[in-house]
Amino acid sequence: MSTFLPKRITHTVKDKPVSYYIDPSMVSIAWSFTKQSVLKHFLTEGDKFVLSLFFTPYHQGVYAIVFNYGSTVARLVFWPIEEAARIMFSNLGATQPQASRTIISLTVKFNLLLGLLFIAIGTHYTDVFVAILVGSKWSSGAGAPSAVELAAASILGSNPTSSALAAYCWYIPIMGINGITEAFVASMASPDQLNWQNLWLVVCTALMGAASYLFFPLGATGLVLANCANLLARAVWSSRFILQFFAQFPAPVVAGHRMSAWEQWSACFPPRTIVNAFALSWVVTRWSQSLWPGSDWMSMAAHVAVGTGCTVLCLFMIVWRDGGFLQQIMKLRRGEL
Repeated sequence: MSTFLPKRITHTVKDKPVSYYIDPSMVSIAWSFTKQSVLKHFLTEGDKFVLSLFFTPYHQGVYAIVFNYGSTVARLVFWPIEEAARIMFSNLGATQPQASRTIISLTVKFNLLLGLLFIAIGTHYTDVFVAILVGSKWSSGAGAPSAVELAAASILGSNPTSSALAAYCWYIPIMGINGITEAFVASMASPDQLNWQNLWLVVCTALMGAASYLFFPLGATGLVLANCANLLARAVWSSRFILQFFAQFPAPVVAGHRMSAWEQWSACFPPRTIVNAFALSWVVTRWSQSLWPGSDWMSMAAHVAVGTGCTVLCLFMIVWRDGGFLQQIMKLRRGEL
């Protein structure tokens, strides 16, 4: 039974015996993570507080639809990648910086490519999504409080629900980048650095509140944009931490050239030809969306066919112009990197 009871640990520090039940350094780290968890909870749930206090039941329904469907990507794709990356970063520690660099660049690039696909294609198919899966109740635009929100809906979609979903498509790549960078910070930061991050999270909370007030006339779409601002600010701090962390180690040498900090960070971004393919797809699908009246099923089928073709084009360009990246992703998945 004594095995399950706490025992005092004694060791020598500067020639003096020190005893305790719980390691003070572990208590310090645990306290830092506790404070951070509370702050992140308020940041994560803050939009729901704002929603319940200031928005109508219609907007609450729109926001629930957007985040329940939109967060599927986070739950099925981003979350497993972030957890796996966090474990790998913890195992590698500061002893294998090049391996950590590779994992960051691969995972951020993968999440960014997926996010670009949602921006290029998904933003112009939210009307179709709402019409098929949600129904006319949420695609009619009934309950919109102001002309400002209807004007925003006309830019991003045909109604407030599809407009908010289109805004969420822009939120997805920010969410993917922030998830990986914060996973690295959680694995590598000291208690003091975590405290600095906690202070930055307080700033992000204030930013979230200011952005919610600024975008309030846009309804649920404005709340999605406020979340984008919040998560982007968090990603900026984490990215700065990563750059400072790797500045302690010699930069990798490629073809006899020692890479600068920007060159190392640019490895996370896809080649220009792939970005051009996404941009072209965005223009084409935007044009196709303008031709679909919203009630003609034949036109909708043609619109979906255009989107399918653009998706195939983007995937083909990734395979053709960046096939080495896909091979590295497969190696990472098998644990061979």
